[in-house]
Amino acid sequence: MKTYPLRREEGSFRGFEIASAWLTLGLVQLLRATPTVADVRRQWFNDDSAAFEFHGKRAVVNEP
Repeated sequence: MKTYPLRREEGSFRGFEIASAWLTLGLVQLLRATPTVADVRRQWFNDDSAAFEFHGKRAVVNEP
C-alpha cells in the first residue's frame, strides 16, 4: 500500500492519499479500532465516505 502526502498551496500538510482498493471495505471498522480516533460516522450520499475526530480535530475520508 502506498501513501501520498497532500499539501496546501503554502506547503503545509493537509492530509494523505492511500492507493488501495481493499481499504475501502473495512474503512469504518479500521477507524473505530484506532485508539486516537473517536466519533466515527459513515457518510452515505457524498464523496466523504466517513467522518471522524482525530486528536480532537474533525477529519473526513474522501473517496471520489
